[in-house]
Amino acid sequence: RHHPSLTALRLTKTYCTEAILEEAVGGNHRLTSLGVADTPMADAALEQLSTLVATSPSLTALSLTGCELGSAAGHGLASGVAAATALKLPLAHLALQNNLLESSAAVALARALRGNDTLHQLTFYNNPGIEPAAHHELHEAHEQVKRDYRQTDAGRAAARGGGRDGPRGKGVVRDLLD
Repeated sequence: RHHPSLTALRLTKTYCTEAILEEAVGGNHRLTSLGVADTPMADAALEQLSTLVATSPSLTALSLTGCELGSAAGHGLASGVAAATALKLPLAHLALQNNLLESSAAVALARALRGNDTLHQLTFYNNPGIEPAAHHELHEAHEQVKRDYRQTDAGRAAARGGGRDGPRGKGVVRDLLD
């Protein structure tokens, strides 16, 4: 925990409980990228991770794919994104596909995106509990973020091919809501 040299972590198909994950990354404000894939955490609330999203001046990419995350995690992450939005933190990529998130989490995330101009890459597909209306609301909120992002210096640089996201702002995490 708080290891100064840990700036990126990717875990795939591991036996990683919520407690182990949060002990590894909780409070690490030097972490820039965290990816956890195909690691079941069905009952996880991810409180420490949500706090990290809400407070980290360094975290730019978070991927929690195929982790069986449910409503508690979805709402916690939405709270973290809302705080990050208010503080203008740099989270630019969020991948939550292939989980068990529900409509209420999608709506909470859509509301958390209001005023955000950094989270321009979001993947949220294959969450069978998200109804079409909630998916549409999240999609529209994300479209607004992308429009606002294109008005920022970083967004203009990315559109010219000079930003770290490359041409037209497409980076490592594809925006699959288009």
